Amino acid sequence: MLSVLMPAFNAEKYISAAIDSIAKQRTYCDIEILVCNDCLTDSTEQILKNKLKQINGLKIFSLESNQGVSTARNRLLQEIAPQSEYVAFLDSDDILIEGAYKKALSALNNSPNTQLTISKLRMVPSEFLDFGGELSEEWPVLSGINLASCIFRKKLLDKIGSFNTSMAYAEDLDYMLRMAEITKEIAHFEDVVYYYRRHATNATLNAKALNAGFSRAIMNHMMRRKKDPSLMDAKGMFRIDAPEMLARARVFHV
Repeated sequence: MLSVLMPAFNAEKYISAAIDSIAKQRTYCDIEILVCNDCLTDSTEQILKNKLKQINGLKIFSLESNQGVSTARNRLLQEIAPQSEYVAFLDSDDILIEGAYKKALSALNNSPNTQLTISKLRMVPSEFLDFGGELSEEWPVLSGINLASCIFRKKLLDKIGSFNTSMAYAEDLDYMLRMAEITKEIAHFEDVVYYYRRHATNATLNAKALNAGFSRAIMNHMMRRKKDPSLMDAKGMFRIDAPEMLARARVFHV
């Protein structure tokens, strides 16, 4: 079984399409969809209630107050079905492509030593996903940074632990760096597996705060390795094909 974890906060415009894109992957694998309601204030909660009637294996959990994406993900980590072997993440505004998990799951099933798969994402303007515009090969492609391009063995997540709730930005980079410190058994794929929706409310559009988060995540990684030399570094894990992201990613060169 694959568990797909989705934190949700005021995502009424996009969450239905995001959940549907996960459900469509069920043609080739058993999937549970876990969504955490991070104290929503728009119509997302009603949309989720409607989805519960339509999609088997969808489970909704709620926080009593808005606590952020890391707390929401941590709650979902606690709710994964005991029989689940693999875990993936998807944000409530992004879209999986058809067959997104197929090749990665095959690799994990056929290679017991592989702990994680990393595929690619394409950054796409929201209007093209909403209205079926023609997708461009020139839009940026990234690999290794975003959680949704990965499938983890559940046992690996147990070793990594919880997300850092003190980080408002780059919490996913922090998590990936902590993963890289304990395993190099990673399978990389060139396939684009999902579309990262670019819109006005993306958290990643706050470049100054994002860069600060990147720097903090990298610094924490370096400090952990200094304290414990047995930890591995993350060199070579991140592959980026996007000038704007390369400019932000200067802190990766450690």
